Amino acid sequence: MSVVANRIQDFLNHNLICYETLPHVTDFTAMETSEHTHTPGRSFAKAVVVETIRNAVMLVLPADHEVELESVRWALHSPEVSLAPESRLRRIFRDCDRGAIPPFGNLYGLEVFVSPCVLSNETITFNAGSHEMAIRMSKADYVTLVDPLVLDFTHHV
Repeated sequence: MSVVANRIQDFLNHNLICYETLPHVTDFTAMETSEHTHTPGRSFAKAVVVETIRNAVMLVLPADHEVELESVRWALHSPEVSLAPESRLRRIFRDCDRGAIPPFGNLYGLEVFVSPCVLSNETITFNAGSHEMAIRMSKADYVTLVDPLVLDFTHHV
């Protein structure tokens, strides 16, 4: 799918958001995409979906960080937290390549939590729904559009 997912593109255009598309060679990890788009790992946002006992939520964190599930469990007051299975991700993100989830959980019915590390950058770069395209936009616009809750749930790798 070497394009921007229609849902994301329509949302950004409808809200008159300035953004840059960054085509790149096919890759499969956020760190690879950060390298291929010449973006430091701390400035490339990856999206991870976890399941709690109540629902699924999206976590947005830098490419060079990992999720601390115990921190998520504690912060969300959920006795159980686990990574969402691939089958659930395919159902939610039907317009995206597998593993190329954009950090707009609000467009997919998910509450979004963002690491403060992501918000320390002026711009945010992320998968656009495919393994060959990324988007870069201002952090301020991202926060306005998504209205994520800030949560410290990562550690640097």
